[in-house]
Amino acid sequence: MSKRHVRPILIPLHYGANVDGIQYGADYVLENLDDYLLLPEVILKDKQNDPNLRNFCTVVATNSVLATATSYIYKTGQFPLVIGGDHSVALGSISAVASQEDNLGVIWVDAHGDMNTGVTSESGNIHGMILASLVGEGEPELVNLHREKIKLKKENVIIFGVRDLDVGERANIDKLNIKYFSYAYIKRVGLNQALEEARAYFIDKITKLHVSIDLDSLDPSIIPGVSVPVEKGFRKDDVRIIVDYLFTNFTISSADIVEYNPHYDNNDKTLNFLLELIEKIKALV
Repeated sequence: MSKRHVRPILIPLHYGANVDGIQYGADYVLENLDDYLLLPEVILKDKQNDPNLRNFCTVVATNSVLATATSYIYKTGQFPLVIGGDHSVALGSISAVASQEDNLGVIWVDAHGDMNTGVTSESGNIHGMILASLVGEGEPELVNLHREKIKLKKENVIIFGVRDLDVGERANIDKLNIKYFSYAYIKRVGLNQALEEARAYFIDKITKLHVSIDLDSLDPSIIPGVSVPVEKGFRKDDVRIIVDYLFTNFTISSADIVEYNPHYDNNDKTLNFLLELIEKIKALV
């Protein structure tokens, strides 16, 4: 089988997180890449200025551009590797691929669940609402981005490594019966066992898998360049194992690596690991 060409798509959107610094991440990454696509933030003034949906119009417009680009790259047989930017960029990348793959699965490797809506969010930051939007919960403009349909079946999603859930978010996860593996559970049963359980869960449900990696899934004492750090978390070897396992055991359609914030990095620790992950995915596709 011929290898697919991996096309990095740099999208330095920071308005979904509202943390300064994320928008500069692409500047550091692109110096080390070739054959990448760099997309802009599309900055629009909000009509309603809703504090529960901060920078709503900008997040929607930027993701619409990303979805169009990702869709084209995917249709041409290439592998879209979206480099954020905050995790709201997964709305664009996954909406594009899910519009072409009916039974797409998603594994969301993240310290957070990102299962809030504008009603349940404590911050109003849209990067914490993206997974909920993809399974059909929340604002219609987020749910119907790119194509007017729900992008993911709720049973086709796994949140992996979560260790910080809001009260309302946990209620949404329970209501929708979203499968998740908490970081505490993974530590208890072991990473290999948890990955085997994830594979067993997805068997006969999905045709292809999108891998969405938030760098805050890692321990911030090791990977400090993230905007919303949560203590503890995966080590670098854990994430290497996760990526190797997923690419070996599933047909991977596409991937994201998000939330790199150079303002919080230390001696390029986060940047260097991000670049390593990009090269690892290129080698595995």
